[in-house]
Amino acid sequence: MDQFPMLRNHKGKVAICSGLTGFFLGLTMCTKGGIFMFELIDWYAAAWSLLICGITEVIITVYVYGHRNIFVNIQEMEINLPKAMKYYFLTTWKVLTPLSLIFILLLKFVDYIPAYSTNTQEKYVFPDAVQCLGWAMSLVPVVFLIVGAPLEYYKRKSEGKSTDMLSLLSPSDEWGPSFVKNGVKKPAGQPELVELL
Repeated sequence: MDQFPMLRNHKGKVAICSGLTGFFLGLTMCTKGGIFMFELIDWYAAAWSLLICGITEVIITVYVYGHRNIFVNIQEMEINLPKAMKYYFLTTWKVLTPLSLIFILLLKFVDYIPAYSTNTQEKYVFPDAVQCLGWAMSLVPVVFLIVGAPLEYYKRKSEGKSTDMLSLLSPSDEWGPSFVKNGVKKPAGQPELVELL
């Protein structure tokens, strides 16, 4: 509802619709073949696509938005980090996390075997059409990344906003702490955000 403020007055309807959607989607797992559907979702839903989204998120947050801006945001929350913690976060954000995620993603591709079920007397390998359904489930988060970027570009272009790389990678005008949005004075001694790129 943060993304769509017009739905805030309809919280009950949104909750009921979300619950009913989940209920009807879950009905497929209550049939005789439900365990196979569950295993297919378990096999593909949290697979490599989430690793790609995680790698993208880490790279954009740390290398595009910048670790300095993140530390400024932490200071705005009145959290003072010791230098040792800052170095720890820098090491994990810039090196350990991206490398670990990339390593795990590569291992997922190297060790890939088609989805199968062990709930039968013999190991049951799902047919090719079901494997394609699993891959389609895995592709959904990646498709949002691939389709979202050009859509944002054309949206900004149609609104007459700048479409250069710096503008596309910068936070929007609405981005910022709530005390700025609500007209409350900024506390003294708060640092400003560092210019991106």
